[in-house]
Amino acid sequence: MNLYKINEVRTIQHYQVPKVLFKHPYYSDLTNDTRLAYAILLDRLELSRLNNWTNEKDEVFLIYTREEMAKELNIKSKTTITKVFKQLNEFNLIKEERQGLNKPNRIYIAHLEPLPVESERGKKEPKDLENSRKYRKWTSRSTRF
Repeated sequence: MNLYKINEVRTIQHYQVPKVLFKHPYYSDLTNDTRLAYAILLDRLELSRLNNWTNEKDEVFLIYTREEMAKELNIKSKTTITKVFKQLNEFNLIKEERQGLNKPNRIYIAHLEPLPVESERGKKEPKDLENSRKYRKWTSRSTRF
C-alpha cells in the first residue's frame, strides 16, 4: 500500500462538492449522481472563465454534453443521465440555453442560494416561492432564471 506523504496531499486533483447539497433538507431528493454532476460542472466553470466564454451579461457558460457527463460519471443509461440534468434544472442549480442546429446547450451554473433551516414540521421551502422547484417548473426555454 502506497500512503500519502505530507507534501503530496495538495497535489491530488479532486472535485469540490458543496456540503449544502448533502446537508440541507431542500436537496435531500437529489441523487448522488446529480450532486457529482454539479461538482464536475463547477470544476469546468474555471476553464470557461479562462477561455472568456461569457454572454452579453458577463455570465460564464460552459459546454458539457450529456454524453460527456455520462462518460465522466460512468453512467450507461440515457434515462439516468437525462434524470441527472432534469434534477439540476429542477433544483435551479443550472440553466440551459439551447443553441439549436444540433449544437450542445450552453450551461450556466447557479450560485447555491442561502436556504432556510429545517422547521419543526420537516422540510421547508425557500422563501422565494416563485423560484422554488415545487411551484415553478423551469425549462430550457425559460427566459428568467
